[in-house]
Amino acid sequence: MSARRTGGEEEPEPSAQMAAPAGDELAGVPGAGGVRLAVKRIEPRSVLKFSLLFSITVALVLLLAGVVVYIVASKAGIVDRLQTFVQNSGWPHFRVQPARVFEILVAVTIAGAIGWVVISMLAIVVFNLVSEAVGGIEVTFRE
Repeated sequence: MSARRTGGEEEPEPSAQMAAPAGDELAGVPGAGGVRLAVKRIEPRSVLKFSLLFSITVALVLLLAGVVVYIVASKAGIVDRLQTFVQNSGWPHFRVQPARVFEILVAVTIAGAIGWVVISMLAIVVFNLVSEAVGGIEVTFRE
């Protein structure tokens, strides 16, 4: 490996595989090199693992936020005022039941998490099909 001297320090020359390709906008810039790679396939199993973990984390955060919002709204009297408003609007037997509110929150959160995983898997299948047809996405990594 060859080295250049700059200000008394040795600086390694960029290797042949790290050099900027011909015609690249970095070709004339000293010390600017890059490696061009193409992402041609993403493993669906790794996307499944990531999206499951991500959606479970988001679901837990949303459930916690929902509990906090309900507690704050209840302490501030907003829940009682909402209940009174709905009762005066024609539903005299309407009651806000905390257990029912949390059941609905859990159901919506689980549905959202499952939807996220399904959409992620469909997106990666479509990406892999299109990538196979067009040769992938080219990415340039610079030093």
